[in-house]
Amino acid sequence: MSYNYDMITQEFISNITKIAEAEITKYHSPSLLHFHLSQKKGRELAENLHARIDLVSLGTTLMDIKLGEALHSNQLDQHVKISLDFTKQLLEPAKELTREEKAILYNCVSAHHGQIPHNSQESEIVTNADCYRFIHPTGVFEYLRILSLRQPKDYAFIITQAKNKLVEKWSLVSLPIVKKDLKPYYNTFLDFFSHALKDF
Repeated sequence: MSYNYDMITQEFISNITKIAEAEITKYHSPSLLHFHLSQKKGRELAENLHARIDLVSLGTTLMDIKLGEALHSNQLDQHVKISLDFTKQLLEPAKELTREEKAILYNCVSAHHGQIPHNSQESEIVTNADCYRFIHPTGVFEYLRILSLRQPKDYAFIITQAKNKLVEKWSLVSLPIVKKDLKPYYNTFLDFFSHALKDF
């Protein structure tokens, strides 16, 4: 696969990030903390694994770009498709990207929940960066805060949802470096949630 490394400018990445942040501001999902956590972890992984940082930055930005709108319209189960359709609208006319780069970015969106195989190292990194949102302590505590806003005082629901998301995302962790980093957190939170649910 051939890449044109000079085409994706920081300005282009910044403009796409602004669009994603506007979606978050409008619909309040995903949270900015979750959004920036996955971006940060994605860039770190790309650097450590010698992958394309620019593609990973764009992939983590785009993967849930329409999550808030889907949640708002009771179409959460369709948020990947809605995000992919919107991503295609944004990127198809972009002269800054090659056809191959667009294909990678579309896969970053469509594959990050494990529905289809990854077509690149960058896409796999994006999925693993997404897993940090629900397994790393910063992301877990933020998810608990989000759930408490959706279902105040329904503690059994909150803990069950957090535990289910933890297990779901752990099943998608595929990179050894991420497994090593997140395994202690996964085991600890799984134990905490399991014990907490015994009280309900």
